[in-house]
Amino acid sequence: MKCKYTRFALRVSTELVASSKINNCLATNLLSCKPAEFKMDFTTPSSKYVITVFGEEAGNCHYESKVLDADGTITTGSDCKVPMASISEDTFKHFFGQDTGSVKETQAQLESTYCKALQ
Repeated sequence: MKCKYTRFALRVSTELVASSKINNCLATNLLSCKPAEFKMDFTTPSSKYVITVFGEEAGNCHYESKVLDADGTITTGSDCKVPMASISEDTFKHFFGQDTGSVKETQAQLESTYCKALQ
């Protein structure tokens, strides 16, 4: 399933969260770890932010997030296999920088433990 939302560039604001809730395809699929792809314009002209949920693998949710430049080259990204029990709305918020305090620390720890750089 493809989840496409290109109405806005990534920015840290309540507008982003509200807009993302309108198109909840990514959140729904991430929380249940069902295959999906989400694409949106990023801050740099012609770049894209892409989140792909591959699905559940041996009790882990396999997903990747990446930023592609105009020619499709990965500028930053990670491939993650996070235990299903650790996938939550906080994981979704973390993709968009909407987590703070201890929630952000927990998500950053999960990322450092279960994710590998794509570069």
